[in-house]
Amino acid sequence: MRDAAAAPEEAYTRQPKRMRKNHDLPEYEKAPNLGKNNPMNRRSLKKDAKRARKIQRLVAKAAGEIDVIAFT
Repeated sequence: MRDAAAAPEEAYTRQPKRMRKNHDLPEYEKAPNLGKNNPMNRRSLKKDAKRARKIQRLVAKAAGEIDVIAFT
């Protein structure tokens, strides 16, 4: 009997993650993966909130440059 630890050339090496991912198109009848395709998932909600904050920050910055305080 040969031990797997004794033969390092036969040891299993895991493929890189980019090669393990499934790049095939889903079948038509198959249910979609809601974790990735759901527009209400956590990641997409966070990205939408980040975009809204960025737009609000840019608008506030632009409005601050336009406002001129008149001293009377």
